[in-house]
Amino acid sequence: KTQLLKKSIQPHFLLNTLTCLTELIEQSPKAGVKLIIALGGEFDLFSRMAEQKLVPIGQELELCRYHLQVMQLRQNADYVLETADIDPAESIPPAVLHTLIENGITHSISPVSGPVIFTLKYTRTATRKTYQLEVKALPRRPKSDAEGTGTAYIKARLKENYGDAWKLESAAVPEGWSSTITLYT
Repeated sequence: KTQLLKKSIQPHFLLNTLTCLTELIEQSPKAGVKLIIALGGEFDLFSRMAEQKLVPIGQELELCRYHLQVMQLRQNADYVLETADIDPAESIPPAVLHTLIENGITHSISPVSGPVIFTLKYTRTATRKTYQLEVKALPRRPKSDAEGTGTAYIKARLKENYGDAWKLESAAVPEGWSSTITLYT
């Protein structure tokens, strides 16, 4: 199931990005080149980490930054990723934070002025590690309550690595969208 979910995310994203790239090249070749470079960086990192069970947080955040560059160009929006108290020695399943960011983009609308701000916070106690991603933007109501492919991917990767010792919560909040992964130690 995990392998199937990993493979199903990539073609959907790639096809949407290539459609946007075609339009960008026609309208602004320089923006098209920027999109190609960001997409190449994202896929290079993704291909190196996709088969790993865990990756360093620093590598995962680099993947997220490439993804935000791609999405900025695809959606003509301004995205900023901020981090707080991230421990670079920690590891996480690959593309989990990346997928949370994608979900944050999907469930938010860019404000009229200013960027969409993604803030990743990390806390650790004796019994748990928590990653909270807050998206400051206008909330968008989900089209349905059905679980999407991204959420299914996250759950599959967490179960693969942590068994049942984790929890995922995602919901609209007044400031935008919030997702929290709790890993029990």
